[in-house]
Amino acid sequence: MRTGIAVLWALASGPVVALLLHGQAAAWVTMLSYQAACALAAAAAGGRLGTRPPAPALLAVAALTTIAVFALGAGARWLGVAPPVPPLWKSWGLAPPTDVCLLGLYVLLNPWLEEWFWRGTLLGAAVKRPLGRAGAVSLSVVGFIPLHLVFLLPSFGVTRGLLFAGGVLVAASLWAALHERHGHAWWSAASHLGADLGVVLLYLFFLRH
Repeated sequence: MRTGIAVLWALASGPVVALLLHGQAAAWVTMLSYQAACALAAAAAGGRLGTRPPAPALLAVAALTTIAVFALGAGARWLGVAPPVPPLWKSWGLAPPTDVCLLGLYVLLNPWLEEWFWRGTLLGAAVKRPLGRAGAVSLSVVGFIPLHLVFLLPSFGVTRGLLFAGGVLVAASLWAALHERHGHAWWSAASHLGADLGVVLLYLFFLRH
């Protein structure tokens, strides 16, 4: 039953996020509801981040990922292929001045809660037993995409949205591989933190108005 809750949330997260994005103050409601559901599903299934590596090493991974993501985004802007600011974001509540609070909470909470659920729980023994290793890894990677697509496609259009979703797919595959190699979700959480921070910095430098 507890494992079923985790699998159900992995499958339902995309449609739920899509529905929440149509409500009032959608950015706040969607982020906090989604993060709470990830935490509840992970706790119900007994998910774990695992044994923590040394903090300096984790900070180094986060910093390197931040630099890489920001450099890629800045390079795209320099080449003239960066996306414009989606008008839809203001209707969702992602606009100054409250966007700083929203994004601050996003960076502080999202990487740990997502990795606790998507890697620490879905790649844990409780889910692998019924699904098998291949099934659990597939759910951890492929299931991670729809909840991003329902945000990316209306924000940036089909071409850019699918391109960015491809980046999410690569990241999810890397984070699943890190979990499988090291037996814990701390490296993926540190890298995820760096990726989220890099995206927020790109928004603050280039997209915020």
